Amino acid sequence: MSIYREGGEHEKERLARLEQFRQTPVYFASGSEKKAEVLRRSGMFKEIILCASPDAGDREPEDHRYFLETYDDHFFALFKTEAPMAVAKGKLDNMIGAGQARDDAFLLAADTMPQFFPDTDEQGKDLKTSMEAISMERPKTKEEAKRQMKYVFMSIIRDYIAFRDFLHFQAKDMAEREQPKDKIKRTLDLMWCGRLSSCVKVNTGIAMRFPQSKDIVTFNEEINIYPHVFYNMVDRELKEQYGDPDEDHDVQTEKLLKKVEAQVEQKIDELIALLGEKVLQVSGGIDYSDPNVRACLGARVSRNAQFIPEDQIDPEWFQGVPTKAIEEYIRRVAQGRQAS
Repeated sequence: MSIYREGGEHEKERLARLEQFRQTPVYFASGSEKKAEVLRRSGMFKEIILCASPDAGDREPEDHRYFLETYDDHFFALFKTEAPMAVAKGKLDNMIGAGQARDDAFLLAADTMPQFFPDTDEQGKDLKTSMEAISMERPKTKEEAKRQMKYVFMSIIRDYIAFRDFLHFQAKDMAEREQPKDKIKRTLDLMWCGRLSSCVKVNTGIAMRFPQSKDIVTFNEEINIYPHVFYNMVDRELKEQYGDPDEDHDVQTEKLLKKVEAQVEQKIDELIALLGEKVLQVSGGIDYSDPNVRACLGARVSRNAQFIPEDQIDPEWFQGVPTKAIEEYIRRVAQGRQAS
């Protein structure tokens, strides 16, 4: 149901503001008719005007890299997770500077970056920190896609090897204290949801300027992808080697990575065959909105620190225009709970 048809406290005043917003034209900083159609289907706005602006995958890689290397996102400077919001704001700044939008209209931009948090470079050399997000680029060739995917997935496996013993210790400790099974599961899920180094983060930054306002507001939508197919590879290797993968072992990470490397490459080939030419059309090469892709990866999806059942996953989370997050922000502004 559209936000413009819902009730609530101070209903008449709120709905009047929402209706006023709906009737206001929106200048959308994008050249994508597909994304504009997603906005139209949401029913949020009556009129959407596209103002061509390059999306993340269309920018020159050198420009993108320069931005990420020079951008300091203040409190989260190590993480660079606010980078998509800054890119979205940059699109609006460009649109305003080019005189493409009216002061009495909505301005909207969004930018999606798949990110991951490795602790080594592609050659296995330790990085200064594992807390900095690396944003994935749209591959130009399938070979480039394979290389990028391998770096991402091997980094995730490396972290899982370090993380798994901690998870098993926590589960064993709670079981010995006779904690209920559902509580153990909830606790472990929370630990997973907070573990950035074991996932791919699909991070969409949104920038908006409300009518008659001079200020641009930014917020983001973060979706974490946990590819369990790779965790299972590690567990199988440990079970084969030790008999019981849940026991603590003095695991030699590099040797274990070598053992699963061929399996990872085989899974990447399977992914690329599944994706076809689409692998060259999205940043990172992987369309996580496709349920077949998620099934291939054995992916669990988390949003707002909660795992989401597969039948409740919204494809829009991965497609560059998270309409529900935009709707919620507009709702809060109409209710006076959020500055515009």
